[in-house]
Amino acid sequence: MVRRGVVVLAVVIGCMVMVPAPAGVAASGPVHSDFNGDGLGDLAMGLPLRDVGSVSNAGAVWVLYATPRGFTQVKAELWTQNSPGIPDSAEAEEAWGTASAPADFNGDGFADLALSSTNDLGITVIFGSPSGLRGPGAQFLYESVDQYRGLAGGNFNGDGFADLAWISLSGSLYVRLGSASGLGTSGSVWTPDSPGICDDGQWGDALASGDLNGDGFDDLAIGDRTENVEGAQEAGQIQVLYGAADGITATGNECWNQASPGIQDDPGLGDHLGWDVAAGDFNSDGFDDLAAGAAGEGKVNVIYGSAAGLTDVGNQLLVGYSAALATGDFNGDGFAELASGDPEYSGQATAQGRVLVAYGSSSGLLLDALQQWDQGSPSIPDEPENGDFFGAALAVGAFGKGTADDLAIGVPFEDSGSQLRNRDTGAVHVLYGSPSGLVANGNQFFALPKSRITTNDELGYSLNGQECLSH
Repeated sequence: MVRRGVVVLAVVIGCMVMVPAPAGVAASGPVHSDFNGDGLGDLAMGLPLRDVGSVSNAGAVWVLYATPRGFTQVKAELWTQNSPGIPDSAEAEEAWGTASAPADFNGDGFADLALSSTNDLGITVIFGSPSGLRGPGAQFLYESVDQYRGLAGGNFNGDGFADLAWISLSGSLYVRLGSASGLGTSGSVWTPDSPGICDDGQWGDALASGDLNGDGFDDLAIGDRTENVEGAQEAGQIQVLYGAADGITATGNECWNQASPGIQDDPGLGDHLGWDVAAGDFNSDGFDDLAAGAAGEGKVNVIYGSAAGLTDVGNQLLVGYSAALATGDFNGDGFAELASGDPEYSGQATAQGRVLVAYGSSSGLLLDALQQWDQGSPSIPDEPENGDFFGAALAVGAFGKGTADDLAIGVPFEDSGSQLRNRDTGAVHVLYGSPSGLVANGNQFFALPKSRITTNDELGYSLNGQECLSH
C-alpha cells in the first residue's frame, strides 16, 4: 500500500548495458542506460498492460532521467507506438514494452533503447541524443512471422558498436550488428539445431551478455529453462555462445547444467535453471562470471569466467531466488555484487517478496553474509502485504547521489488508493549504493501519480525489460 507522506512520482526504471570494448581488450562491465549522455543512468520501464487511449493493453514505456540528487519529476516521458516518430501504431493486446534492451547501437555515446511486444511482430529501436530519447529516426526491425521475447545488447564483434540479440517465441535467436547508422541488416540466426550447437531443446527468453573469456568480445548466455537433463523434466540449462570478430559463433559453445562436472547441486524435476541469467565480474579478475537462477528450487548457480571461458572452478550456489537477477558494484570497490529477486518469499505476509544481495570479493561472492531487503526493512517505505511480489524485477544503474551503483526493485502487484481500491497498480523502490554497500538512507519509493494510475498498471513488472516471471 502507499502510505501518506510518501513521494509519488511518474517514473520508469530500467538499467544496464555492456560497454562496447575494443577487440583484444576485456570489457569493463555494465554501465548505465545513459540516454542523454550526462553520465547518469536513466530509467526505462515497460507498462505492457497500459491502455493507449481507447486501445486496451497496447503497452507503453515510461522514461525518467536521473539527476545528481537521484530521481525527481524534472523530466519524465511516456512513450507509446503512437508517439511522434515511432514506426508502427498502438494496437490492442500488443503489450509493447514487455521486453527492452538499452545499448549504444550507433556508437554516438548515447544509449539507445530497443523494445519488443508480447503480441507484435517487430522490434522498435529509439535512439538517444543530448536531449534524451528521440522519436524521429527510430528503427523498426522485422525478421519473421513470429513474436519476440527476450532482448540483450552486447558488443559481440568488438567493433565499438553494440549489437542486439533477441529470442523469438519459436526459440530462434536473432543477432543484428550495430553500425554508425544503427542496427543494420547484417547478423545471424541461430536455433538449438544449428550446426555445432550443444543444446537440442528450445531456448527460453532469458539472455545476458558479458565477456566471459576476457578476449574483448561480449559473449551471450541463453537460459533454456525447459531442457530435460538426465531424466529430470524441465531441469533447465544454460547455452553459452562466444563472441568473435564476425560476431556470435558456434566455436567453443557450451551447455551448462546441474549435471555438468563439478557444478553444485543436481538436476531435479521442474528446477528451471536458466529462468534468468546475469553476468558480472564478482571476483574482479577481468573475466565476467555468470549467475543462473533455478526458479523451481529457489537457487542460483554461479559459474566463474576464465581465459578459457566458463569453468567449474570455484562455482557457488546461492539459496533464495524465484524470479530476477541483476549485477552491479554497490560499494564501489571494483567487485560486482549479485542481487537476487525472490518475490514469492513469505515472511510477514504471503508472497511479500524480498531481495538478497551477495557482495563480491577476490574469492568470489560472500554467500555467508547476505544482505536482505524487503518492505519490512528499517526505513524502507510501505509495508509487506500479501502478493506484492517485491523483487519481481531488478535494475542496476548509477542513478545519482554518488559513484557506486544503485538498485531499482519492482513491486508490480502493489495496490494503491483509498482502501487499496486500485489493484496491482505497482511501485518501485530505489536503494542507493555507498562505500558500505546498499543503504536505506536516501532511498526512494515511486508510484504513478493519481492522475495516471489505472488498475493493473503493474509498475515494476518490467525493469529494463526484465519481466515478472514468477514460478
